[in-house]
Amino acid sequence: LARAFDLVVAEPGRDPWPDEWFFRPDHAADARLCRQLWASVFLANFMDSLNDALACGVDPPRMPGWINTSGPAEVAILAGFDGQAVLQRTRAVFASRAQMLAMRDAMKARGNGTRS
Repeated sequence: LARAFDLVVAEPGRDPWPDEWFFRPDHAADARLCRQLWASVFLANFMDSLNDALACGVDPPRMPGWINTSGPAEVAILAGFDGQAVLQRTRAVFASRAQMLAMRDAMKARGNGTRS
């Protein structure tokens, strides 16, 4: 990857990027930080989907597009969780307006709501 970046963005007279920009095996925290990043991606998409579904005002709610894809499971796996279990639970939340309201209220109470 490092060599590919050097080939693509190389400028005449510029030194290649140092290997330590790409390879940091001594940083055990990297995997944990990556999982936290993907957990944040999941949470942001989940809350956006939840708020969008609640905004439509119908019951049963329209299932947001992202929830009907493999996206939630893939992001959950990258966050270090069982993707299929997360997908099942996520879809269960979107099964009824009452479930969605309960989840939104619980997330807001914990400080995890991204919008009202």
